[in-house]
Amino acid sequence: MQENAALRTALSEALAREEFFRVIAEQVGDYVAVLDLEGRRVFNSRSYATLFGNRSNLVGTDSFAEVHPDDLKAVKTAFRETVKTGRGHMLTFRFLLPDGSEHYMES
Repeated sequence: MQENAALRTALSEALAREEFFRVIAEQVGDYVAVLDLEGRRVFNSRSYATLFGNRSNLVGTDSFAEVHPDDLKAVKTAFRETVKTGRGHMLTFRFLLPDGSEHYMES
Protein backbone atom coordinates (compact mmCIF):
# COMPACT_ATOMS: atom_id res chain seq x y z
CA MET A 1 0.00 0.00 0.00
CA GLN A 2 2.71 2.50 0.94
CA GLU A 3 4.52 1.62 -2.28
CA ASN A 4 1.43 2.47 -4.34
CA ALA A 5 0.93 5.75 -2.49
CA ALA A 6 4.58 6.70 -3.06
CA LEU A 7 4.26 5.84 -6.75
CA ARG A 8 1.08 7.92 -7.09
CA THR A 9 2.75 10.85 -5.32
CA ALA A 10 5.83 10.62 -7.56
CA LEU A 11 3.67 10.46 -10.68
CA SER A 12 1.57 13.41 -9.54
CA GLU A 13 4.70 15.47 -8.85
CA ALA A 14 6.19 14.59 -12.25
CA LEU A 15 2.99 15.60 -14.02
CA ALA A 16 2.87 18.88 -12.09
CA ARG A 17 6.49 19.65 -13.09
CA GLU A 18 5.71 18.85 -16.72
CA GLU A 19 2.66 21.10 -16.67
CA PHE A 20 4.69 23.86 -14.98
CA PHE A 21 7.33 23.65 -17.73
CA ARG A 22 4.70 23.59 -20.46
CA VAL A 23 2.96 26.72 -19.10
CA ILE A 24 6.26 28.61 -19.01
CA ALA A 25 7.32 27.41 -22.47
CA GLU A 26 3.96 28.36 -23.95
CA GLN A 27 4.08 31.89 -22.55
CA VAL A 28 7.59 32.99 -23.45
CA GLY A 29 8.32 34.69 -26.75
CA ASP A 30 11.52 32.69 -27.20
CA TYR A 31 11.69 29.64 -29.42
CA VAL A 32 11.65 26.62 -27.11
CA ALA A 33 12.11 23.17 -28.59
CA VAL A 34 12.41 19.78 -26.92
CA LEU A 35 14.04 17.06 -29.01
CA ASP A 36 14.49 13.35 -28.54
CA LEU A 37 17.97 11.80 -28.66
CA GLU A 38 17.80 11.52 -32.46
CA GLY A 39 16.85 15.17 -32.93
CA ARG A 40 13.15 14.62 -33.63
CA ARG A 41 10.82 17.28 -32.28
CA VAL A 42 8.85 16.35 -29.16
CA PHE A 43 7.65 19.86 -28.32
CA ASN A 44 7.82 23.34 -29.85
CA SER A 45 6.61 26.51 -28.16
CA ARG A 46 3.91 28.65 -29.72
CA SER A 47 6.52 30.99 -31.16
CA TYR A 48 7.48 28.30 -33.72
CA ALA A 49 4.14 28.86 -35.43
CA THR A 50 5.43 32.24 -36.60
CA LEU A 51 8.15 30.42 -38.53
CA PHE A 52 6.57 27.15 -39.66
CA GLY A 53 2.81 27.54 -39.34
CA ASN A 54 0.86 24.92 -37.42
CA ARG A 55 3.35 23.71 -34.81
CA SER A 56 1.44 20.48 -34.16
CA ASN A 57 2.68 19.37 -37.59
CA LEU A 58 6.25 19.60 -36.27
CA VAL A 59 5.95 16.87 -33.62
CA GLY A 60 8.04 13.87 -34.62
CA THR A 61 9.78 15.65 -37.50
CA ASP A 62 13.53 16.04 -38.03
CA SER A 63 14.68 19.23 -36.28
CA PHE A 64 17.65 19.49 -38.64
CA ALA A 65 15.55 19.56 -41.82
CA GLU A 66 15.16 23.36 -41.84
CA VAL A 67 18.72 24.18 -40.76
CA HIS A 68 20.64 26.07 -43.45
CA PRO A 69 22.98 23.63 -45.27
CA ASP A 70 26.00 25.81 -44.45
CA ASP A 71 25.20 25.54 -40.72
CA LEU A 72 24.06 21.91 -40.59
CA LYS A 73 27.38 20.26 -39.72
CA ALA A 74 28.01 22.61 -36.76
CA VAL A 75 24.43 22.20 -35.49
CA LYS A 76 24.58 18.40 -35.67
CA THR A 77 28.00 18.34 -34.02
CA ALA A 78 26.78 20.54 -31.15
CA PHE A 79 23.65 18.39 -30.76
CA ARG A 80 25.63 15.13 -30.62
CA GLU A 81 28.04 16.64 -28.08
CA THR A 82 25.12 17.84 -25.95
CA VAL A 83 23.53 14.38 -26.01
CA LYS A 84 26.87 12.80 -25.13
CA THR A 85 27.89 15.15 -22.29
CA GLY A 86 24.61 16.67 -21.11
CA ARG A 87 26.06 20.17 -21.54
CA GLY A 88 24.49 22.60 -23.99
CA HIS A 89 26.44 24.70 -26.46
CA MET A 90 25.93 28.31 -27.48
CA LEU A 91 25.45 28.35 -31.22
CA THR A 92 24.04 30.74 -33.81
CA PHE A 93 22.60 29.19 -36.96
CA ARG A 94 20.00 29.82 -39.63
CA PHE A 95 16.68 28.19 -40.41
CA LEU A 96 15.50 28.16 -44.01
CA LEU A 97 11.82 29.07 -43.86
CA PRO A 98 9.08 27.78 -46.17
CA ASP A 99 9.09 31.09 -48.09
CA GLY A 100 12.84 30.75 -48.77
CA SER A 101 13.94 33.40 -46.28
CA GLU A 102 16.45 32.82 -43.50
CA HIS A 103 15.85 33.27 -39.79
CA TYR A 104 18.78 33.46 -37.37
CA MET A 105 18.48 31.31 -34.29
CA GLU A 106 20.54 31.02 -31.14
CA SER A 107 20.81 27.83 -29.19
